Amino acid sequence: MSRPLSSSVFSRFVRLLRSRRFGRWAACSLLASSLSASLLPSPTFVAAQETPPAATQEVDPYALPASDSVEELQEYIAKLSQIRPDGVESYERHMDRLPAALEAAARRILELETDPKSDAYEQAEFLVMVARVLGASKLTPEGRSGLIDEMAGRLDGAIRIGEEAGLASQLASAVLALGERDEAIRAYRIFGAKIAATNQPDVANLGKRLEGIARRLDLIGQPFEIEGELVDGSTIDWSAYRGKVVLIDFWATWCGPCLREQPRLIDLHRAYGEDGFAVIAVSLDADRSRLEQYLETDPLPWPCLFRDRVGWDHPLALKYGVEGLPTTILVDRSGNVTHVDIRSEELLVQVPKLLGVPAKLSGDDPPPPRTAPSGSAEPSDDDGEGQR
Repeated sequence: MSRPLSSSVFSRFVRLLRSRRFGRWAACSLLASSLSASLLPSPTFVAAQETPPAATQEVDPYALPASDSVEELQEYIAKLSQIRPDGVESYERHMDRLPAALEAAARRILELETDPKSDAYEQAEFLVMVARVLGASKLTPEGRSGLIDEMAGRLDGAIRIGEEAGLASQLASAVLALGERDEAIRAYRIFGAKIAATNQPDVANLGKRLEGIARRLDLIGQPFEIEGELVDGSTIDWSAYRGKVVLIDFWATWCGPCLREQPRLIDLHRAYGEDGFAVIAVSLDADRSRLEQYLETDPLPWPCLFRDRVGWDHPLALKYGVEGLPTTILVDRSGNVTHVDIRSEELLVQVPKLLGVPAKLSGDDPPPPRTAPSGSAEPSDDDGEGQR
């Protein structure tokens, strides 16, 4: 009987799907094609000995081996997962060829493996879907819609729900990166509802987050309200903010971009607070002592919601599908959302406009950023945002 692939092989493919580079490539690939055509939780499979990197050879690494051996095809798949493009052009060539190569090898294993309940068969069947998600940008919109429906069907009664849920999440993300917002919202809603119904808490939270992403993507023009416990243990009173322009700011003390935004938000609050501008922070710190240390050194002039030891799983972060920091939501005097993920430069324009008052600030000479608590890890930049 053939041995299962190492879990690290699957992890490498999933990391590729989760990377920002893949999202940017998918979007650029769609744009380039349209112009010229006038485009997981990591899987936890049974571990086996890792296939060592092959010696450098002048051969096509994507060429499917002419073999009837499941083991040799698995070794080929492992080598595909180890390819590391070293530049933009190399990455584009890799993504042009990887999905078809991976799918061909996985389908060949399905033809050769006699036991559909074996690890090798189940892994190959899963890799076919991974390959199709990796190649989603090459499908037509109708093809991607069909892939969403197929993925939804896979979630019904899935044995390895964690792996399937992670793949579903990346498919929805890829569709969003391709600019198909309505279809992405549909995917997030369908996948989220199915995944949230599982009896595995961590997986269920992913489902809640996917439902939240759909909710956040559809927030513009919708009424908004917020509830929860503040750092000091009291409860936020949303009714006190009626008639005000309110910025909801999801942040954390370890998030470098968040700390760079705060001085400008403080300036905005100072300039327009009496005109009716307010800020409510939602900290995704998991450590209360770290947050309290920060606030003692650099107090915020607005309330901060916090839930100890939950971090990214704060109820509001799940409700609105927060995946990166800072995430912001701007609410007008009528209580309706006007902007999502708005940054300080645009707030300089939108806040006085929504308040109906003259602009008092410009974007020149921004104040110095605030810093994380002394003795703690440096804030994360992570390509411009704090990420899960």
